[in-house]
Amino acid sequence: EPLLLSLEKEQLLPWPRIQHQKVITMRCLEGFLASLNNLAASILPSRAREFDHDPRLLLLLDHVLTLRGPKNVNSCLDGASATPDVVFPNYRFHKGHGVKTTLASALHSPSGGASLDEYAFNLLGASVGDAAALGKLSACTGHTGRAKLAMSGTSEALATLRCQAPSYDTGVGPKETEISKKSAVLAEELLHSFEGIKDFLLSLKSTLEHIDPALDRDEGLVSELRRFERNFRKAKKLLLEPDNLA
Repeated sequence: EPLLLSLEKEQLLPWPRIQHQKVITMRCLEGFLASLNNLAASILPSRAREFDHDPRLLLLLDHVLTLRGPKNVNSCLDGASATPDVVFPNYRFHKGHGVKTTLASALHSPSGGASLDEYAFNLLGASVGDAAALGKLSACTGHTGRAKLAMSGTSEALATLRCQAPSYDTGVGPKETEISKKSAVLAEELLHSFEGIKDFLLSLKSTLEHIDPALDRDEGLVSELRRFERNFRKAKKLLLEPDNLA
């Protein structure tokens, strides 16, 4: 619930005050995922769950779908990729040195790695600049956060984002890579499953006193949790652990 309240407050705040609220939302998301981790540990076997729910993965997946234009997923995390000062591992400098960028160090050490845009460009070959130039990053398509982020510090010509959104199939812009295609599929799957587990837990809010304490026997909860954990592990292995893909 704190996560949803923070997201609702974002809709009421003007730019740039919304940036501070997005940091608060990030903290709420971190807490929600930590609670999910504890819940999964009590219900699912170790082989069926993820041990480190890094919230940056969800921001990265929102970024992946945003760069492609209008989204097919109706997620409460739409625009989360515009959260400022979130740093990702920079494998160009840290590979082989055992450096791990955690969420805490990422938020407090902006110079310790790559920004989300840089990380996504190194991994997928797609950038905010490409999306803006092709008209895929636009406030009128619902991506207000990313559009405003792209406008900051850029020329007026680039800031004038168009509403047309050519697809990759038009042949305009950079060629889509195989990992970019996979990341888009995984992004939709994980964000769908995130909405599923979130909505399921919210549905229990009014009946908390009547929930069977044997949660591992609740087929609906176990099914939603397994789906989320499976999709999270798949997406994390591809996008946040590239060095493991030998």
